Amino acid sequence: MVTRNIKIKGISQYGYSKFVEGQKTPKTKEQRMKNAFERVYRDEKGKLLIPGAQLKACLLHSALLNEYKIGKSKARAQELISALFQVKPGMIHVHNGHPLLDKDLIYNEAPTKVGQPPRQQMTMTGIYSLPEGWQCEFEVIVITNAIELDPLIEQLEFGGIICGIGGKRTWGWGRFEVFQSSKVR
Repeated sequence: MVTRNIKIKGISQYGYSKFVEGQKTPKTKEQRMKNAFERVYRDEKGKLLIPGAQLKACLLHSALLNEYKIGKSKARAQELISALFQVKPGMIHVHNGHPLLDKDLIYNEAPTKVGQPPRQQMTMTGIYSLPEGWQCEFEVIVITNAIELDPLIEQLEFGGIICGIGGKRTWGWGRFEVFQSSKVR
């Protein structure tokens, strides 16, 4: 098992888009703000979080875009990364020199298509985001020597710039850079 401590810094806004069961399409700005507020990840003390699963998904998407292979197989690379690569903790505190809280969030609205054609409609949706400069620290673990960690860190770096994490990635949000990677054990 190989473990690395990774530190990343947001080079664009990070958009919160947690799924909330039963949320209906809001009609007023107040309802949109309330719904968006419920989609923010927080711990029990109100500190803001980012799911580690988003970082793993970013790595997988990057490896797919780069046609990353283990041996001669792209499919095997995806399977091995999915099975043997872990991000710890599962929910990662986000900071900017201090723990980030609700007061640090920015509210944004944009038109969004809802439904399927031919009944597709435009509606306004709200999303809370963190400003550029957010940071977080986490560990990545490869459970076996079947895959090397250094090339995966490179894929994560590429994914941070090209793919991003969180909501509104098509707007260019969620982009990050790896600014420190150090061996733990």
